[in-house]
Amino acid sequence: MPDFTLRNIMYYPKKTARLSDFKGKWLLLDFWNKFCGACIASFPHTNEVQKQLGNQVQVMLVGIQDMDGEIEKVYAKYRKVNGLTMPCAFDSTLANRFDIFAGPYSILIDEKGIVRCITLTLSVNDMKGFLSGNPPDLPAIHRQEDGSYDLATERVYQFDDEKPYLLKGNGGEDTGFLFRTVLSSWFPNKQRQSMPYTIAENLDKGRFQALGVPLEWLYSYAFFGVGRWGYGDTLRYGKFYGTPILETRDSAKFQYSYKYGKNLYAYSLWINGKTCTEASVKATMQKDLDAFFGFETKIESRSCPYWSLIAAEEAKGKLRSKGGRPYFKELIHAGFSARNWSFKEFMKWLTYHQRDLVILDESGFSGNMDIDMDCIPENFDDLKKALKSNGLDLVPGKKEMKVLVIRD
Repeated sequence: MPDFTLRNIMYYPKKTARLSDFKGKWLLLDFWNKFCGACIASFPHTNEVQKQLGNQVQVMLVGIQDMDGEIEKVYAKYRKVNGLTMPCAFDSTLANRFDIFAGPYSILIDEKGIVRCITLTLSVNDMKGFLSGNPPDLPAIHRQEDGSYDLATERVYQFDDEKPYLLKGNGGEDTGFLFRTVLSSWFPNKQRQSMPYTIAENLDKGRFQALGVPLEWLYSYAFFGVGRWGYGDTLRYGKFYGTPILETRDSAKFQYSYKYGKNLYAYSLWINGKTCTEASVKATMQKDLDAFFGFETKIESRSCPYWSLIAAEEAKGKLRSKGGRPYFKELIHAGFSARNWSFKEFMKWLTYHQRDLVILDESGFSGNMDIDMDCIPENFDDLKKALKSNGLDLVPGKKEMKVLVIRD
């Protein structure tokens, strides 16, 4: 530390002191001004350093004088009320010399006159660490290009309030967040697609991301945990209606096109911690979607349309498996032949290819089956024709189910 002189010292045996006067003791210079609430709030903690470690450390407040000359009165009041014992040099000379104008600003000098730390404030435990040879890891004060102060260790990140935080190094590394959600438009010719079946797939990694999905899917993820209902969704099937009911003046936001990249979205949620659960992801998505799109959403019980799979009595006997080795051969998108095949798997196949419909099994059939389905399964009429050739049919019906209602 270069030599210096402190003048106008109050509550100390000397009115003036030089750096050499403190040789053999640690010296803590604590710069402050009357406008700095953080400085004043730290007084009781810094005072404990003086009280507990006064035989090894001398605390010296340095009051940066104000134009109205009120700083001495401010300290006198806090000293009386809080029982402070720290001396204070009301002298701006040293602050001007080192260009210190913002606080808290503490300089710690050891007994040999070596600067050991420049930081905000120091507690008793911090000082004990320095005295024992185990200095704590404290934030260092760094001067920005505009003259203001910031805290830094290795690198100081600039921050532009006109740009998003933690993107492209604005305010910190892109990975420096604890929790982040991003909602954006998605364009098929420029971006890759990611469409997880459920939100549970990457919860153990603290994230959920769906790219290139329509708004209806986002709401389905947010309220039911699945994007597009259908294949294998036996837990919710028949209890919840997969397609939301829109009670809105304008449903344009729900009309999408992959060809033209219309109304397709990407949603990303990252939680750096162990709080990433299905419930937390759903709750966060619900708030995000409602905040941006402005809808009111609620799960209600409604009478909803569905298709009932029925079977003629004589058909059940024909369909029942004759045994033998299980066999399944599918001509992709053009039907299949199966022997000794699970009826549950047949229902999964059926609901997978007609995912826009709610199809419930009310056939009374169970066990394994022998069946041939020569059809294009995505073509409803062709599918019904193939079902009828096997004694099965799909008939419309209505049933009370839980459904997501979206309102203005």
